[in-house]
Amino acid sequence: HLAITSKLPFDGAKGSRLQKILQDLIVQKQSVTLEAPEESLFREESLQMCAKCMRFEARERPDIQTVHKAIKGWIGISAASDLGIALTTVMLPTRDWHDG
Repeated sequence: HLAITSKLPFDGAKGSRLQKILQDLIVQKQSVTLEAPEESLFREESLQMCAKCMRFEARERPDIQTVHKAIKGWIGISAASDLGIALTTVMLPTRDWHDG
């Protein structure tokens, strides 16, 4: 949430206030709805992915491989290199260490 919106979830609620908010969501079986600034990179894609990842029923959420593949598809490697090394390394092919 913070990475997409630059804001803390639930207006930065902590402690008993946050616990009450979360309990209400669970009782009502509601998912969290995010908002993001219009100028956010990959705004629509991010919000759609977050909505999928925050579905109330765990079995309805995508696995991490699906999430990673989707995010990699949002941007090409040349554009990633313009955004910095942290993003570029996510875009590079990976190899399991067991493969040598």
